[in-house]
Amino acid sequence: MPNVCRRKIGKFLIITEEAEGIVNLPAKKKRQKWHALLTKHELICYPFMSKIDDDLIAVAERYVLNLLDKKLPGEYLFHCKNHTLSVVKGAELIGSCSGLNDQELKLLRLSALFHDVGYILTDEDHESESSFIANEFLRANLVDKEQISLIQNAIRATKVPQQPNDRISEVLCDADLLHLAGDDYFEQMELLRLEWQITGKNFMTEHEFHLNSIDFFNKHQYHSEYGKTLLTRQKAETLKKIKERTANGDKSGD
Repeated sequence: MPNVCRRKIGKFLIITEEAEGIVNLPAKKKRQKWHALLTKHELICYPFMSKIDDDLIAVAERYVLNLLDKKLPGEYLFHCKNHTLSVVKGAELIGSCSGLNDQELKLLRLSALFHDVGYILTDEDHESESSFIANEFLRANLVDKEQISLIQNAIRATKVPQQPNDRISEVLCDADLLHLAGDDYFEQMELLRLEWQITGKNFMTEHEFHLNSIDFFNKHQYHSEYGKTLLTRQKAETLKKIKERTANGDKSGD
């Protein structure tokens, strides 16, 4: 492994390559060498990256998942790595079906990866923390300021009540609440209910949670065309099931 020089930018460790060594390796070996360093360091800056491409997205994914694995408190049963990966997958599906171009899809993937990483610091206004962490990573990797702004805008738009103002943020907001239209809605929401209890955010029985969910469903709307058509119909089916459960009088406590 060639020598590398290390320097601090804020609280992140940035690793930059010297003139010789990694930079002169074939592309595949170059990526392998730098990816190997991810197991030792929180952040790697690719000095030869100045645009968003698949390599940068792969590095961002490793970085975010590493943060969630090592720094996310265990009480976040719903807002965890699985949720982040689910949102990334949902965003890719909705984005493709919504006609986003290749560059927009890349911005969307990064937005989805970083959208909840702020939970490693706080659950209060975690969107702002997520936006900050994304900015630090992207600046270190020499990403254009305008592209960073689009990513931060999408992340901040997921704060409830959601307020997307472009196609990328519309898709990310829909992907973040895709579970409202999912087959595993009740399993996912039980994780959220327990997470609220453990963190002290809210204490509700299952019945109370379902009643609260009915109010949330009535206020929520999807934003993308895909969401307004397919997801809205599926969400209506979920709402019907919630109402059936509450009508059955399941008022049991925990």
